[in-house]
Amino acid sequence: LSHGDRILTAGRDGCIKVWGGKDQAHVKTIKVSNSWVTDICYMPRLQKLASCSFNRTIKLYDLVTNEVVASSNDLQNAPMSICSWTTSSDSSISNEPPVSTFSQQDDSGTFIATGDTSGCINFYMVSEPDENDNNPQLNNLNMLNVDSVVTAHVGPTRHVPGSSQDVMDKF
Repeated sequence: LSHGDRILTAGRDGCIKVWGGKDQAHVKTIKVSNSWVTDICYMPRLQKLASCSFNRTIKLYDLVTNEVVASSNDLQNAPMSICSWTTSSDSSISNEPPVSTFSQQDDSGTFIATGDTSGCINFYMVSEPDENDNNPQLNNLNMLNVDSVVTAHVGPTRHVPGSSQDVMDKF
């Protein structure tokens, strides 16, 4: 790890802790809630950190100010895992294919998926900040019920980039 790298951990104490990548020294603590922070993911394009908590919230944080810049509260079920990915129709920005399944207007953007306690995967688009608002927004896109396959909550949720549908069909 280089000197500037950081390690982030989420805990049942409701905190996200930031550690030095080189020396593993504690750098700072971000108090998210009084509930278990079930997962976190860094969104490099937006330079934000996404967290999900057992109190049925998703929050986006600015890691410089530790401020919440967007949130989705009172979700139907508790998100247990979270992942994000970025797509672009401009290949110089992203090497991943467009995900028009989720976005009907535009093939580029930052997306979040959460796996929740009801066995569903929920998809969100994170809108880019505009000139009037410096903060991104979370927009719910759709829900995939995998309850017929999963009988408990959905565990770790990760985006798997692929160059064609054939890759995912063989998976």
